[in-house]
Amino acid sequence: MTKRRLERIIQVKERIRGVRRSELETADEELARAAEAASEAGKIHDGAIGSLTRAGQITAEDLARQAAVVALAAKVATEANGTLEVRKVEREERAATVFDATRDVRALEILHQRMGRAEQKEERKKEQGATDEAAGRMVRVVR
Repeated sequence: MTKRRLERIIQVKERIRGVRRSELETADEELARAAEAASEAGKIHDGAIGSLTRAGQITAEDLARQAAVVALAAKVATEANGTLEVRKVEREERAATVFDATRDVRALEILHQRMGRAEQKEERKKEQGATDEAAGRMVRVVR
């Protein structure tokens, strides 16, 4: 693999990492919205239960109506909590893909650095060989 090809691969991997990071940001936003919805649904449920317990003496019809509201609020809260859990899992999965993409880029960057150092070392060897050869010719000329 040439150094130039490796540089192009690194560029592609960095773009992939950028996409993964934006996906993670989106997942964070979705998680925040789901947490807010779950919190709001919980408050509504708690309020419905509170109004039912504070009602005191009410007719059976009003009791049934308020119980239906509590049941609906409980259903909404349960769904919101389920969505929140799904968003948490999605966020963790996306965080893992960002980690993997970052690891891939870093591994290629290290390989690129090593390749650069090896080229520099080879270049120094060539320069040293040329210097030694020139010095050897000068010694022969002087004798």
